[in-house]
Amino acid sequence: MTAIVGTGLEGYIKRNAREQALSRIAGADAEARRLVERGEHRATALRQQAAVDSELASQSVRQRTLAQAALEAQALRLQRREAVLQQVWQRATERLAALAAEERRAGLVALVTDAAAQLAGLQTEGGELTLQVNAADAVLLDAAALDALAAQLAPLGIARLALAPQPADIAGGVIVSAPTAAGRARRLVDNSWDERLRLAYDALRDDIYHLLAAPLEAEPGAPQPGVSPHDQGAR
Repeated sequence: MTAIVGTGLEGYIKRNAREQALSRIAGADAEARRLVERGEHRATALRQQAAVDSELASQSVRQRTLAQAALEAQALRLQRREAVLQQVWQRATERLAALAAEERRAGLVALVTDAAAQLAGLQTEGGELTLQVNAADAVLLDAAALDALAAQLAPLGIARLALAPQPADIAGGVIVSAPTAAGRARRLVDNSWDERLRLAYDALRDDIYHLLAAPLEAEPGAPQPGVSPHDQGAR
């Protein structure tokens, strides 16, 4: 055995074992590096995906927040416009209530004339119209005033005006009824201030909303965005 080993076989075996060991170590090192690199790539990919997911989530939250804020702002604008609109109509009502007696009488004449024109051509019993006003305005329509107004309305087929015995629960104006031929119901024209204001509200609401929503700079004398009143006056 010693002779055989002495021939150099022992050294060969040792070298071969060493080479095999080094090869395996090198292979293990290479595989370890590949695993580490693969792990690093995967970790990088996960971090990038997490960043994307986080950004998407952040954008989603931001969009929802902005959308909610826009809805709340729109609701607030509508609420404030509605409040302004109500103030406008309240002031109109107060303005009507403050009319002097002669102005109220002139208004009643105009409203009765308008109602008679709407009822023109209707076959009424004796060409009579019944007027219902509030208690305060009833004193403005005495017999002489009714006769004079009926004479003005004669071309419309009106022969007589009568004041309803019961006052109407209205702010002002008049409710006109025309009793038709027997067997037919009365025809009514509601020319009370309450109804006229309601109709005006419905008709003008969108226009007034548009005015309230218009940019302030569109109004004469209104400051323009980014321009101070001092600078604007210097122009």
